[in-house]
Amino acid sequence: IKTRIASGALDRELGIVRNLGKVLAEEGVSGLFAGLQGRIVWSMLFSAVGFTTFEYLKAQLGVTDELEAEDEADEVSGRQPNPEPLSATRDNGPWPEEHVSGPRGKVGSRVRSLAT
Repeated sequence: IKTRIASGALDRELGIVRNLGKVLAEEGVSGLFAGLQGRIVWSMLFSAVGFTTFEYLKAQLGVTDELEAEDEADEVSGRQPNPEPLSATRDNGPWPEEHVSGPRGKVGSRVRSLAT
């Protein structure tokens, strides 16, 4: 509707709601989706070119994802990845101990003392 108003195909003075009713009455629901195919094709092509360019430049610059870098480091060092999730191996949740501790002890104890 907005595109049709901007292009002059619909009367600007009627506003969005009345123009919406006019399109529905004259063309039905399918009239609301006129031109959608062109936008989808344009979006697909734009995304394909952008993604391809991004991946090409990433490869040329030697940039790797963090997970790829960790996997490569594990392969080089021979270290086996931890089969258990971090939260299952620690009692303080998914964060390492240094992220949970603060100047007054564990964050959980600080929260409990504030709540009481």
